[in-house]
Amino acid sequence: MSIAAESINQKESLSGGERDYWSQLLANVLSDRKTPLANEPKASRLTLLSHMFGLNEFEKKLVATLWVCAYSPELRNHLMTFDPVVPVLSPLLVARVFQLDPVYRLSTESPLVIWEMIREQELVDGSVTLAIDPHIVSWLEGNNDLDHWLVSRVNLLTPSFQLKSWSLNRYKKKISAHLKKNQSCRIYLDTDDELLAQAFATELAQQLGIVVAKYDIDNLSPELSYRFSMRVQRQSFLDRCAPMFFQNQQALSQPNGIAVFPLQFVVGTPQAWNLKQDIKDVVIEIPELTNQDRKVIWQYALPNITKWPKKHVDDLIWRSHHNATEIIRIGAKQPKQLKQVTEYIRSTRHNDLDGLAQPVNSQFNWQDLVVPKDLEDRLQEVVFEARERNRIWSDPEARRLFPHGRGLVALFSGPPGSGKTMAAQVIANELGLDLLRIDLSAVVSKWVGETTQNLQKILSAKISQQSVLFFDEADSIYGKRVNDIKDANDRYVNMDSGHLMVALENFDGIVLMATNLKANIDAAFIRRIRHTVEFSKPTVQARERIWLSVIGALFDEPTVKSLAGDIVNLAKIEATGAQIKSAVLSSIFSIKRHKIPLSIQLLGEMLCRELSKDGRGLSERELDQILTGSRQ
Repeated sequence: MSIAAESINQKESLSGGERDYWSQLLANVLSDRKTPLANEPKASRLTLLSHMFGLNEFEKKLVATLWVCAYSPELRNHLMTFDPVVPVLSPLLVARVFQLDPVYRLSTESPLVIWEMIREQELVDGSVTLAIDPHIVSWLEGNNDLDHWLVSRVNLLTPSFQLKSWSLNRYKKKISAHLKKNQSCRIYLDTDDELLAQAFATELAQQLGIVVAKYDIDNLSPELSYRFSMRVQRQSFLDRCAPMFFQNQQALSQPNGIAVFPLQFVVGTPQAWNLKQDIKDVVIEIPELTNQDRKVIWQYALPNITKWPKKHVDDLIWRSHHNATEIIRIGAKQPKQLKQVTEYIRSTRHNDLDGLAQPVNSQFNWQDLVVPKDLEDRLQEVVFEARERNRIWSDPEARRLFPHGRGLVALFSGPPGSGKTMAAQVIANELGLDLLRIDLSAVVSKWVGETTQNLQKILSAKISQQSVLFFDEADSIYGKRVNDIKDANDRYVNMDSGHLMVALENFDGIVLMATNLKANIDAAFIRRIRHTVEFSKPTVQARERIWLSVIGALFDEPTVKSLAGDIVNLAKIEATGAQIKSAVLSSIFSIKRHKIPLSIQLLGEMLCRELSKDGRGLSERELDQILTGSRQ
């Protein structure tokens, strides 16, 4: 069997009394006795140490001598008096004791020096005395202690979950074939999902009969980096643990001048040339999580999730784009319900859009949105598709038939104040997702290609996959292309428009758009939109509901009842929902300032102020006629 494969498959089977054997052997040599000895234990740690690190006969006996002397001061004193010419515990003394060729100092190429198992201390006369690393002594005694250099920098990984998509048996066969050829394997796990990589490595290593130790070693000087790397590799051989590094630490996986453990893991992709010809680099692209994978991970992270309502579990599994690291960290908080999961996600989510989008915080629900029944049904269709679309796209045939355009894009068009923005907020809240309003002033640029770059940055950002994107005034970015091209600027405008359409078509998240001018949007773009929803100004009945809803939310029930009869006529004044809300808000400040009760007259006056902003104000007489008409 090859050394690489043997290092992996070595089974520890210690014979008792190993130190006793060497103590008796040394005592016999020192006293020149011929006391019969049992055979040297073959399955011993010292034999294993010699084999793993390539110790010769002298080096093995040197380690044995220092080990024995560490536990027997009497034997050490006897050894020091063995040869008056060599009064210190040195390589020369040990060579003379065992009648081997003289060794004055350990070679710099000796494994004992390279692996820092034994340290030489130079004396004033040029001779040296020896000291064995306490960690090596502890390991020879049968302990599996951690090297003090590595304390707090390493974690042993335990099996967590296994996914069917991993094809572990195939990789096991491939790696085993390399090991049998005496080729060490460095496995690059191509994913940015840290805990997914750890789970994969742990399961693969378990099938090969070893465990994985994850190291976290950063910001080291070149000298310390080498020493840590050597200590990591030494610990790996001693404990038969495959080390795992992250991409910025991969230099630790190939230290110069020493052998490396036959199996190593690096999270990331190769960033430098392989400096060791006997190391085989194997890059494994860990597949993207499917919804079935997420189900397995959620059940591992939150075992009690099986007791949650099925709808909530489905929302987590089929609607979220969380990776394994995020799911497990959420599970560590032990949320009891979906609402707690949503709150935790929102509190920890990082906005990586550099000012191109801002979250819109609101608590609007369907009761706040006053729209016709048929319009609400259309909006409910959008919500239903948002929840179910991942199920549809998990079908291979659906993905084959629709290689593009799997995202959910809806366009809300209608006059200002008709509820488009509120509808977007209601949908996001219903889905339990953040609503990110795209700042078009930062996205749209006069420079050729920059608008497309900004949009690509938005659509590729991680936060965009876990939120609802909202483009207000979408006609400013998806306007009609120029048909009569007259100059280079026209050509660039059309190129930008084409790129923007393709970018959105390839986005598989949720995008809501709003425009007051649907006619200004390019027809080719509208054809690519899944849902086009037309909003209109509220009817008299809708305006009455809006008045009562807003007043009811901000005032007590007696106030609402006292105004209910007059609201019927106030609702006859044509206004948008936004204007009605602003009128009520202005009324609140007015009654607080003048310390007066809320009246229908005040509401009417504040509404007239809002209408005057559009040049549609009413005179006092016109307003009075409308309001008094309800009392005739």
